[in-house]
Amino acid sequence: MSTSPDLVVGGTGHLGGQVVTALLERGNSVRALVRPASDASRLQAAGRHLRH
Repeated sequence: MSTSPDLVVGGTGHLGGQVVTALLERGNSVRALVRPASDASRLQAAGRHLRH
């Protein structure tokens, strides 16, 4: 497993959300790049590090 986090662009979108979920299930550390107007509450609840 990698020591650096995986970056997911569009982590609040349909496909990006699925990618985030899959990476978390594998035990990966995830950072997500999201639009300022996006609802990132699901990612924040999961304790993900967000970049706007």
